[in-house]
Formats: sequence, C-alpha cells, structure tokens
Amino acid sequence: MTDEVDAPRRLRVEAQEAGRRLDVFLAERLKLSRAQARRLLARGAVRVDGGRAAERRKGVGLAAGAEV
Repeated sequence: MTDEVDAPRRLRVEAQEAGRRLDVFLAERLKLSRAQARRLLARGAVRVDGGRAAERRKGVGLAAGAEV
C-alpha cells in the first residue's frame, strides 16, 4: 500500500499563505508534522515551481501563486 504522503500532489500557494515558510506550508496543507515535512524536503520529494526544493530552503517564504 502506498503512503498518502508519497502520492504526488500539486498545491498552489494562495495569497493569504504568501510568505509562509515552506516546511510550515507543507505541514499545514498536507496535515503533517514539521519534522515530516522536513523529511520530505531532505529526500528531495518537494518541488517549488518545477525546481527541486532542498531541505535548506525550508525557511524560505513562498510567493503567492507558486506551485508546490
């Protein structure tokens, strides 16, 4: 059985979410802990606007309209 977190998803950053940290955004939208969100980043499972998001980007604020 596939873990729901492993299933590819596309999330659009809404205007009210702009500036939110990537790890916080992932945790809130995917209903994960921040540690789980950071593990997704660490294994290269997250992309922002088509580019792979490294774990070191976890604190970067997201822009409205970005695709995660």
